Amino acid sequence: MRIIQNTPERLVAEEVPWLIAVMLFLFTMTFLGVGLAIAASGVPAGLLFAGAGGGLGCAALGVFVERLQLVLDARTGRAVIRRRTLWQRSETVLPLQRVLHATEERGPGARRLSRPALVLAAPRIPGASDPSRETVHPVTEIYASGRAAARLVCAVNEWLDERGARSASPAISRTRPA
Repeated sequence: MRIIQNTPERLVAEEVPWLIAVMLFLFTMTFLGVGLAIAASGVPAGLLFAGAGGGLGCAALGVFVERLQLVLDARTGRAVIRRRTLWQRSETVLPLQRVLHATEERGPGARRLSRPALVLAAPRIPGASDPSRETVHPVTEIYASGRAAARLVCAVNEWLDERGARSASPAISRTRPA
């Protein structure tokens, strides 16, 4: 994820997978174009080719292309995670005061795949037996290779440190990823 804005009041990180989106769009248009050209030449199977290829391309666009945005806003006291795909849009709003720090979750059985996540303090419930419970809230559902998750975790933790809002934890790395 790219850091779009980093001020003492606000941290905004965003990811838009343009390369995957363009490649899938070209895949879809190729199948549609070839299928329609075959159908125009008098072979009805061209419509099946265009429908199947175009349908698979559209489905892949809806599944694999997700615009993701993380906003930590000190003025409003909110942490907002926005996700948008071809077919749906969602927004998760969390109280910023519950965000303890960010962490990098590892994929199940995979050492090289990870995703960024926010570690949240448990909501205070009167009469609860364990008020120190923490919950992990993934920023994205997708595990990926590379250093993007580590860079986002570092940026979030630095931003929280600047505000004095991050919990002290020896397990959290303060070093900037390569």
